[in-house]
Amino acid sequence: MWSQPTLPRTLGSIDNSRIPIPRPPVKPFLGPATYVTHQGERPMSITWRLLQPITSALFEEMKVAAG
Repeated sequence: MWSQPTLPRTLGSIDNSRIPIPRPPVKPFLGPATYVTHQGERPMSITWRLLQPITSALFEEMKVAAG
């Protein structure tokens, strides 16, 4: 008697390990800050004063990322 062939269990599955997943850029925590001023509405620009200065290495890294 003829029987239906069995299919491999992985048929139809997708290997997600090679699909790049877009992720938002990492924003470093710069510590506590106080509000200074703001301008505009959409988009709104807010100026903050950091209570502790950032390190020069982090400043250089952020400057390069900003372009």
